[in-house]
Amino acid sequence: MFSLMIILASWLVFQLLSILSGALIFDVGLKDIQTVMNDYENPVSIAYQKYIQSIISTGMFIIGPLIIAMALSSDIRKYLKINFYPGHTVTFLVCLLMVLSLPMNNFFTYLNNLIDLNEVFPSAQEYMEDMEVRAEGLFERFLSVSGIWPLLVNIFVVAVVPAVGEEVLFRGVLQNIFIRWTKNTFLGVLITSLAFALLHFQFLSVLPRFVLGMVLGYIFVWTRSLWMPIIAHFVNNAFAVVYYYFMYNGSLGDRLENMGKPYNDPAYAFLSAVIILILLFVIRIIMKDKKSQIRSEKISEDLIP
Repeated sequence: MFSLMIILASWLVFQLLSILSGALIFDVGLKDIQTVMNDYENPVSIAYQKYIQSIISTGMFIIGPLIIAMALSSDIRKYLKINFYPGHTVTFLVCLLMVLSLPMNNFFTYLNNLIDLNEVFPSAQEYMEDMEVRAEGLFERFLSVSGIWPLLVNIFVVAVVPAVGEEVLFRGVLQNIFIRWTKNTFLGVLITSLAFALLHFQFLSVLPRFVLGMVLGYIFVWTRSLWMPIIAHFVNNAFAVVYYYFMYNGSLGDRLENMGKPYNDPAYAFLSAVIILILLFVIRIIMKDKKSQIRSEKISEDLIP
C-alpha cells in the first residue's frame, strides 16, 4: 500500500508538473490545453504530448520507485539489482530473444483481438475499442516522422524512458515485493506481469503484454540483474520505433507486422515461442554456471592466508 501510494502521488505530481511546464515551453494557453491534447494533427500538439509522456514516465516509473527503494533498503543498487552485470554473452542472448519474439507477440495480439464482450458487456467492449483506437492513433502520430533527429527523439520517448522506468517499477520494485509477499517466484512474476499488462490501459493488447511481462520477469529472476530486462524492454520498443520509421518512409512493407498471425505464416509463431524458451533455458544455464564460478572464486579468496 505504501508503494502504491508513492506511485500514485508521483503520477499526480508529475502529470500536473508536465502539463503546466509544457504549456509554458510550447506556448499553450491554459484554456487551450484540453484542445491541444486532443489534436493529433498539429505538430506542436504531438511535441507537447511527447514532452508530457516523458515527464510523467520519469516521475511515475523512475522517481517514485527510487523513493520506494530508498524507504525499503539502505542499499538502492543492491535492492534494485543494478549492482551486477551478467556479461556480453547474456546481453546478446537477451537482445536476440526480444527480436525473435516478434512472431509470437503478433500471434498473441491476434488472439487478444478475438475476445468479444459485445454480448455480455457491450459498453465495456466499446470502451476498450475506443481506448485502443485512441492509443493507436497517438502512437502512429508519434512515430510518423522523417529525419534522424525526430527518430532519435522517438527512441528516447518510446524506448529509453519506458524501458528504464517501467522495469525499475515492475521488475525492480513490484516483482520483488510480490515474490516476498506470496513466497513463490512464479506467482510473483505472474501478478507483476498481469499488473504490467493492465496498467498500460490498452485492453485489446493485454495478452501480448502479459506474455512479454512473463518473459521479462524470468529474465530478471534468472540473471539477477535489472539491466537485462531494461535492455530487453529497450530492444523491444526501439525495434518497433525503427521498424515503423522505415515503414512510414516507404523503405519497408508490413510483412513483419503480420508475421506469426494465423492467416499469415502461423508456423513462425510456434517457432518463435520455441526459440524463446530455448534461449531462456540457455540464459538460465549460463547464469547457474556463472553463480557457481563466483562462489568458487569467493571461497578461494577466503582460503588465501
